Amino acid sequence: MQPNNLTALDFEDIKSSIKSYLRTRSEFSDYDFDGSSLSYLIDILAYNTYYTSFNANMALNEVFLASSTIRDNIVNVAKLLNYTPRSITSSKACLYLKLTTTQVNGAYPSSVTLKKGPIATGGNYIWNILSDKTVSVNQTNGEAIFDNLLISEGSIVKFSYTVNTFANQVYSIPSEDADVSTLSVKVKPNESSTQFDIYNKVDTVSNLTPTSRSYFLSEGEDMRYELQFGDDSVGRKLTDSEVIDLEYLVTSGPDANGVGVFSFVGRITDSLSQTYPASTINVTVKDKSQQGQAAETVESIKYNAPRYYSSQYRAVTAQDYALITKKVYP
Repeated sequence: MQPNNLTALDFEDIKSSIKSYLRTRSEFSDYDFDGSSLSYLIDILAYNTYYTSFNANMALNEVFLASSTIRDNIVNVAKLLNYTPRSITSSKACLYLKLTTTQVNGAYPSSVTLKKGPIATGGNYIWNILSDKTVSVNQTNGEAIFDNLLISEGSIVKFSYTVNTFANQVYSIPSEDADVSTLSVKVKPNESSTQFDIYNKVDTVSNLTPTSRSYFLSEGEDMRYELQFGDDSVGRKLTDSEVIDLEYLVTSGPDANGVGVFSFVGRITDSLSQTYPASTINVTVKDKSQQGQAAETVESIKYNAPRYYSSQYRAVTAQDYALITKKVYP
């Protein structure tokens, strides 16, 4: 007689099922399983069956988006739907800066430049601009005004990879709290070169050529994002000894929201090579810091991934427009 209770998953039920099966054998028909040393062997068999069934059930659950619970597994399933989870997002504030320049030989400089990098402190955080900002100088009163200056919280981090096509390289962003929306990717021919190509992030291959300077971004293990480059068919393939320079913000996300007082710590130079101390800069806050967000949650990934996939980057139904709008204006 074969066992007939194959759906029992509880330890006691498995143990009872094993005993019931053994009692069908003539050798054990009158055996006292509870009072014998055979009971220990039955316990071992029941434990082994219980753990095996539990692990099999958990492993199968992690294969499907709806039932998986571990983030890395959820992200891997979402990759098959061409969905990239949102990273942590830096908080942003808007400032108005006014500077009165100094004359040289009776003339004001023609322009002033606010250098890229940290320009302010506020709320125990550092605030940056991600590129140089240049404005012209009013030749009547010598004033230079930076209006609607958007600053982002975080620390600018740089990291480089040297391409080796003979190795199985993974180009990952090593920082867990990296805001990938601020990611800048440059590729140089070699370490000493000053020439570089800027690579742009893409989501689809529809407009790519074999020479397109582009990369694909996906979330890897432990919430660290990975870059993949072309293969000379869909985007340009990297060659040996080329250097990949990554630059991005590591941020505190929503913790930096609500800051309304800032102190200028940036560096300003003018067209006459003069620099100006922080005390000469008048700072006015136009908007407090806001829009900082934590990385996308697993619940959000489960909800959004199949819906983005169903829209297929088209705009036909109202749901398509809702998803595309959210992607363009997060």
